Amino acid sequence: MQRIEAEFEIVTPMFLGGADPKATAELRASSIKGALRFWWRALHYSRLVVANSGDQTKALAALHKRESYLFGSSDDKIGQGCVLLSLLTRSSDLCRLQPGGSLATGNGPGRGYLGYGLMQAYGRNAGQLLRPCLLHGQSFVVRLMLKPSVSPSDVSEILDALKLFGSVGGLGSRTR
Repeated sequence: MQRIEAEFEIVTPMFLGGADPKATAELRASSIKGALRFWWRALHYSRLVVANSGDQTKALAALHKRESYLFGSSDDKIGQGCVLLSLLTRSSDLCRLQPGGSLATGNGPGRGYLGYGLMQAYGRNAGQLLRPCLLHGQSFVVRLMLKPSVSPSDVSEILDALKLFGSVGGLGSRTR
């Protein structure tokens, strides 16, 4: 199996979690794989529209089939994809802030609006977190194991999505 490892730095607090996002901030392999799938689709949809003579229905079907081949599908016929993703950095090893903590002192202009829903905007508790987060300034490592059947062009597509995720992507509730 071919192995690809990529290290990512958390440059802004990450407000993300598992089943109960208010309980603890948690970095999960499934979140990263979902983001990689998103960026892979963003990169390849227009190419498939052109390849299918502008027919968007056929392009979407081809996109879904190709994405399922690479990343897997719950469809019984497809199952596990060619890319097996794992985190080398355990989520429990990352520093986090719980609700009531503060990312910075003071409540500068605009912070109440930008942090709406994430921190107390006004009053005595202004700036205190309402949701847990992973702190910035940390890094995590993603390992991709590629099955032997993966072609060089498949590897190139996966690397392109990984690079795009690292350059402009993000995880958590404020990535939009």
